[in-house]
Amino acid sequence: MQLSRGTRVRLIGSVQELKRLCERPAPGAGDSVRWNDQMSQWAGEACTVVRMGDAEHANYVLQREATPGSRPFSFPYDALSLEGAA
Repeated sequence: MQLSRGTRVRLIGSVQELKRLCERPAPGAGDSVRWNDQMSQWAGEACTVVRMGDAEHANYVLQREATPGSRPFSFPYDALSLEGAA
């Protein structure tokens, strides 16, 4: 899926599942985005797409809506949903 900058999405709510998805290559990717313990705070959060990541990781760089201006993180495309983002 290709999402434009500013698209609202929601990350999956389970920290364990989010970690699992980040630690393995997404379908079609050559490498994982890698897990960072700070990413656990993002589970279930509404986010905005900052930019599409590279094909090697099949990811999106996201900004949490609850903390604008904070450090963005990369998540695999299959860890986010358009449903419930509003």
